[in-house]
Amino acid sequence: MRAAEMKERPDFPLMRQTDVQNIYHMQMPRWLFSDPRYADMSLDAKVAYTFLLNRFQLSRRNGWANDQGEVFIIFPRKELAKELHICEKRVTAAFKALAELDLIWEKRCGRGDANQIYLAHVQP
Repeated sequence: MRAAEMKERPDFPLMRQTDVQNIYHMQMPRWLFSDPRYADMSLDAKVAYTFLLNRFQLSRRNGWANDQGEVFIIFPRKELAKELHICEKRVTAAFKALAELDLIWEKRCGRGDANQIYLAHVQP
């Protein structure tokens, strides 16, 4: 498709074909929006899941797995709230929604220790 002629231009540079995208980014699973099981899930929960999925990759690389080879994540609610720039209450609600939809399971580790979070193996 051919681009329309630009008689006006914005005050900021636009990305070009030759630009290599070195921007740190996360991939949000498309099925969070297309699968009817998750269509009504809040955006907070979808974004929280995306952050957990990103953290999963780090945990996997670090070898954080149980005896069955299931990878766990450590991501305290306070830390996720800070990353998302939202209150802990909204993160707690997001975790609750994710747990109710069987997308995560948390292993409580005791007083003072962070919960281990396991992601479900999802078949969209």
